[in-house]
Amino acid sequence: MGLLEELFADEPKIETDSYKGLTANYCGAKNVNFILRGLRSSSDFEYEKGIAQLNWSLDKDIDTVFLITSPGYAHISSSIVREILVNSGNASKFLPGKISAKIHSMIKPVNL
Repeated sequence: MGLLEELFADEPKIETDSYKGLTANYCGAKNVNFILRGLRSSSDFEYEKGIAQLNWSLDKDIDTVFLITSPGYAHISSSIVREILVNSGNASKFLPGKISAKIHSMIKPVNL
């Protein structure tokens, strides 16, 4: 949360928050009607579609909007970035510049 707060500190319209439990319950408590989800591939769509339909079945006021990534970023995932980091690679070009150094310093490399 701290990194997200730092990343968006200069964006007054963006609020960071965390929760436990069902997303539909969180949305109801916060009076949220839309969830934005990013898609990189058709497999992402299949996975996210199921979650969106479940959320909608729990609360008919919640709609999910899917944003499709630009082709140049479709290959990037958090799993791949973590893999680069734990193997002492430089993942800077995949991370926001403002917090890249902090993320690199937080990850313990794997010793082979």
